[in-house]
Amino acid sequence: MNHAPLPRIDHLVFACTDLEVGVELIEALLGAGPVPGGQHPAWGTRNAVLSLGDRCYLEVIAPDPRADHPGVHTPEVFQAAYPGTLTTWAAGVHDLQARRGPDGTVDPATGGLQHGARQRPDGTTLRWSLTDPARCSEAGTVPFLIDWGDSPHPADQLPPACTLETLRLEHPDPGHLESVLARLRLRHLVELAPAPDPRVRATIRSPRGTVRL
Repeated sequence: MNHAPLPRIDHLVFACTDLEVGVELIEALLGAGPVPGGQHPAWGTRNAVLSLGDRCYLEVIAPDPRADHPGVHTPEVFQAAYPGTLTTWAAGVHDLQARRGPDGTVDPATGGLQHGARQRPDGTTLRWSLTDPARCSEAGTVPFLIDWGDSPHPADQLPPACTLETLRLEHPDPGHLESVLARLRLRHLVELAPAPDPRVRATIRSPRGTVRL
């Protein structure tokens, strides 16, 4: 019998042009401040993170001005116009290697498998496997998949802050998006709604009350 945990919402991506500005904006909206995360040398980015509940967090991400070539290798979903916006989300899975097909891809909507790492300020190195965030399917409404394996999860040591209540995906053709999410076994995680343009929206319970990003 398969007792593998079900996929879950791992984190939301709030991309911005300047990390300090993004952190200040989130703190003003939610009444809780993201804490420093670390650098992603391969993407030329750095982040700050805020707890959204058990093994779930908000990632504020921006170009790292200390990177060799900031922005050059940065996936589109990790970039946004000033001051910032939700651009995509990540679904946490525990079977990412097993999902790979004969061609090496996990799914046509998510692409192939990559590996990442970053060092936290306390010196702990986090490591993960993920599908290609540069694929950016359906303008970010289709998530990338991430598997932390035996690595610590970024949310494990975050101070309690907020709780993600709902994740709502808007799309001009919600039926099409629903079929993609069902194929990825993620349909149960989100609400779907019709809209002129694809968009990721979140309802968060925070010290400021219920806030919609």
